[in-house]
Amino acid sequence: MPTLTRLIRTLMHSGAFWPAIAATNTPWADLIECKKTVDDYQTIAEQALSGDSPMPGISKIANDNAFMAEYQLAQPIQVQGFSTRRIAFAGNAVLAILDTADAASLARKHGMDIALNTPNKFMASKTVTSGADADGLRQEISLNASTVTTHPGKTLFGCSYKTIYPEDAIEL
Repeated sequence: MPTLTRLIRTLMHSGAFWPAIAATNTPWADLIECKKTVDDYQTIAEQALSGDSPMPGISKIANDNAFMAEYQLAQPIQVQGFSTRRIAFAGNAVLAILDTADAASLARKHGMDIALNTPNKFMASKTVTSGADADGLRQEISLNASTVTTHPGKTLFGCSYKTIYPEDAIEL
């Protein structure tokens, strides 16, 4: 990675540029619909989840699901024809909490592979992008739709962004 890119990324992660980014509106809908990069996701997620310097326009709200952190946005966003102010982070994903229980329709619309479809739980995903860089790091971006019992009548729709490290780079 070129030195300038590393410097910019370090400064962005430190929050030094965050007021300028926040002022131009965080691209929540684009992140949720897999229209951003892994680096974009990491930068925004780190700032949003930081307890030290919370991002403007986003407030953490309590929920009963230990596997996700839920937030209220100051302004609504449009995702797949739904308006929402609620988003969540779960693992390496950012999700819109949509007012529909029909996750299967969204999954079919996007050609997702259905992994689980029971009366209590639905899960589907589709890899949007997958590729390796010159260092052998693979980045994978996947669209997801699911339901959870802690949010009845809702669909979690969003995108997971992950970096997969080559096995030989892992030291035990």
